Amino acid sequence: MSRCLYTTLDSSLLKAAAYSTDETLQLEFRTGPVYRHFDVPSTIFQKSDHRHI
Repeated sequence: MSRCLYTTLDSSLLKAAAYSTDETLQLEFRTGPVYRHFDVPSTIFQKSDHRHI
């Protein structure tokens, strides 16, 4: 299993974001849905500073 960085967000739309070492970005919406994006370079998650995801 890959390691995952889970971050809660101060957003009216998103509840949390998670990024794993297998380059998967997971976005959890406050209304319930979870979207998974594959092959996301780590630089995208790092540059966002977890604020504008």
